[in-house]
Amino acid sequence: MEKNEHVYTSNSFAVLKAANEDAEDVTPPPYKIKPIFMRLTPNYNLILQEINRTHPTAKNTHTKGYFKIEEETEDHHRKITNYLTQQKIEYYVIEPPANRPLKLVIKGLPDDLDPEDILRTT
Repeated sequence: MEKNEHVYTSNSFAVLKAANEDAEDVTPPPYKIKPIFMRLTPNYNLILQEINRTHPTAKNTHTKGYFKIEEETEDHHRKITNYLTQQKIEYYVIEPPANRPLKLVIKGLPDDLDPEDILRTT
């Protein structure tokens, strides 16, 4: 029986190297503007007419006692919320992620440590 001096093996991890070279840069999806939810009031029709007059691209839908107002740009969104505030109309907007407070968990701290001590040291 003759011994083979060269043993050829294939690199089972070669696929991973090729996958890294072919990987695309993934960009985060663009920020979606959150809708405005205006409470249904007796004069809602006049308010919606004014909003449609000043912002014709706004989409209005009625859902569960609220009008959902969707706008295409942040500038128009800001103008509509300012208008509703001036007219003293009840509405709410879901806060964008950039404006929400950042919550952190720091593991490994002693139980008797006061959170105010952490704030003072920064």
